[in-house]
Amino acid sequence: GGHTVRVAQHLGRSLNKAGLLCEVLNVEHFRPEESLHDYAGVVLCAEVQRGRLDPYALRFVRSRAEALTDLPNALFSVGLEVASQRPESRDRAHQHLTDFAVLSGWHPNLAEPIAGLLAYRQCGWFSRWILHRTAKVEGLSTDTSLDHDYTNWSVLEELGSRFVALLPQGTQSLPPR
Repeated sequence: GGHTVRVAQHLGRSLNKAGLLCEVLNVEHFRPEESLHDYAGVVLCAEVQRGRLDPYALRFVRSRAEALTDLPNALFSVGLEVASQRPESRDRAHQHLTDFAVLSGWHPNLAEPIAGLLAYRQCGWFSRWILHRTAKVEGLSTDTSLDHDYTNWSVLEELGSRFVALLPQGTQSLPPR
């Protein structure tokens, strides 16, 4: 979704600022014949909706699990459960990562859930009503006149730094700024 793209782009800018040459790609458009061997590492940001990680991300990983395993790698799932006030919902956000590893055969070096966007204004009335009811149960904002961004951008940057630490010395980098 759109917010997951924002998360990936923010992470990409953060890695660029750290001096790394970073390319943000949408796995939905990544062709099967494209290889990962030109990359020093891979971070996958995948949206969680209705309790499932993005099927395009699953397809991408299944077709490249071995190549991903050979590279420093990370998986960041983007969804609202991690922002919930309910511990069982936050636990479920972590369980999605475990489930994804089982389904895909890929066990990332670094895997963390990232809080997403409660996008009331991007929904029709019925979806907004369902989101409102869910948000109320989860202890999230019920003000449907606004979208609510629960992403902790500084935590995302810290996760980017943790990913950088996985990369081998001498990884292609940009001149320092």
